[in-house]
Amino acid sequence: MTDILVTIPDCTDGRMAALQRLVPLGLTGVRVIAKSRSTTETVAMLELLDDLRTRTGWPRVLWLDLPGARPRVSGLRPGLADIATSSTVTASDGSTVADIYVEDPVFWKIVAPHSELSIADNTIRLRVVGVADRHATCEVVRGGRVTPGRSIAVAEAGPAGRFAISPADEALVRDVSVRMPVTIVLSWVSSAAQLRLASERLGPAVLLPKLEEDLDVEALQGILSATSAILIGRADLDAGLGGDRTRQTVQRYLAAARRQGVTAYVGSLIFDSLENGGAPSAADTADVSALLDVGVRTFLLSGSGDMTTLERKVSNLAALASAFQD
Repeated sequence: MTDILVTIPDCTDGRMAALQRLVPLGLTGVRVIAKSRSTTETVAMLELLDDLRTRTGWPRVLWLDLPGARPRVSGLRPGLADIATSSTVTASDGSTVADIYVEDPVFWKIVAPHSELSIADNTIRLRVVGVADRHATCEVVRGGRVTPGRSIAVAEAGPAGRFAISPADEALVRDVSVRMPVTIVLSWVSSAAQLRLASERLGPAVLLPKLEEDLDVEALQGILSATSAILIGRADLDAGLGGDRTRQTVQRYLAAARRQGVTAYVGSLIFDSLENGGAPSAADTADVSALLDVGVRTFLLSGSGDMTTLERKVSNLAALASAFQD
């Protein structure tokens, strides 16, 4: 059986109704990210989803993502592309220049002219034209919609993220783990030691390490020996590697997981050719077929697109997966 999950930013009545219409098409679960909202709001979302599951049987799979630490977009200069609110990443005058301001000083140690920036799970790509006073003027390579507080990654310097569990994360996980069955996604895991630390701090929660960096053999084997499943974050890998290097790294992770008997889930960059309408590209179809062929049965779709695009992604993925049922 193939599980298809989507990331959701909220649990409004309209969104829940729209998602439930995708259940017959193959949508089985959701991921909630514990950021850009208070612990109280996150718990309320999870409780609503758990109540819905109790009443209707959906979502069958529920993930809570602890995103670690990454620089975030905090504001933009007036009159240019506004991605501090839900909007399209294009300048207000219709040109293709966005001006981003980021507070985190670590970000400015790695960003430079000609770097490529990735926002919202790689659905938005910007190329840096110039940098001055913590502002990056960028050419919009690929536009899209983004919600407040979405994280940024720098393609040429590697994703600007690190493993971290805050006291608030710890309290949140311990709270929800006793209330409902939920899998905790740990972002930016790069060693078995981090997994052991997470187990100590988060108690009996079910943990799913997300691999978002190019790990060496020793680090990868250590993680695989300490878990029964991994989530491969292709968008963040692509932001740090790109193109063939991303594909090679994903293949290496999948092969190592198979050898260790570890289940591998794959996230993002699934049927992204549908973002702009039209039919799925041959490259996307071949990519997903190759993942199914090696046994991948859980996919996490980007939730940044509109519901029509999401519906097309779910239906295309489910239809393709039906030919690979065990």
